[in-house]
Amino acid sequence: MRKEEPAWKKEFRDRIQDERIRTDSDIEDFCEELGVDERDAFHYLAELRVMNTECEGCEHIEYF
Repeated sequence: MRKEEPAWKKEFRDRIQDERIRTDSDIEDFCEELGVDERDAFHYLAELRVMNTECEGCEHIEYF
């Protein structure tokens, strides 16, 4: 059984795609608005950055 993705992740991707999230402050505002932990959002951003690269799955993806 596949675990369902939290709704905030789709909204986060949509806002990045639409360029409504462009800065750290935008991410912080997003988290405050939707009640998302900032650490989760910034980690998810790192996951998106390395998707389909040799770094995908690495535990150090937030260091760049």
